[in-house]
Amino acid sequence: MALVFNGSSNVITGLAVGGLPDGIVDTDMIAAEAVTNVKQGPGSVIQVVRSTASQSQGRTSHNTTTFNSGGLYCPFTPINSDSLIYVSGYIATYIDTDATYGEYTISPDNTAGNADTDQSTWYGAQDNTEEWSHVNFAYSHTSGSTSERTYGLRVKRHSGSGIVYTGWSSSPGDMRNGGEMLIMEVVA
Repeated sequence: MALVFNGSSNVITGLAVGGLPDGIVDTDMIAAEAVTNVKQGPGSVIQVVRSTASQSQGRTSHNTTTFNSGGLYCPFTPINSDSLIYVSGYIATYIDTDATYGEYTISPDNTAGNADTDQSTWYGAQDNTEEWSHVNFAYSHTSGSTSERTYGLRVKRHSGSGIVYTGWSSSPGDMRNGGEMLIMEVVA
């Protein structure tokens, strides 16, 4: 097919895919949102989801060495099965007894059985009881599928004899209750 330029509509027909030389089309020539998630290269953030106030539950207490709900979760559906998923956030915490340490981690299906102890964070009370603090947490893995899942904060008392509390209020209502979770999907 011959290359034809229609001067009245400024349209070129007959141009094969890849027919323009390198450097002809640059970033400012691409229409807004013309490059879709599947076309973005490695390292590109293709999705970000933030937990809502309703996904922050009431105050939880942890006085056993078994992981249970930390009172914060976020549903997420990956776009690609081989993406890297990064989960990060913070939670308000309080430990009522010196020499007691809490362990905080993420479960990719919000169950205690899948809490990732290799990526956990610890926080402890050493002469600073009766003070609230924020504990940061981070977790990453390969998505593995495009199935919907719910990431959940899991917490336990790691050592000591005290109680580890998470979340400011027993009935948070419409507030985030001292915690938040952010999930990013990145092209591998």
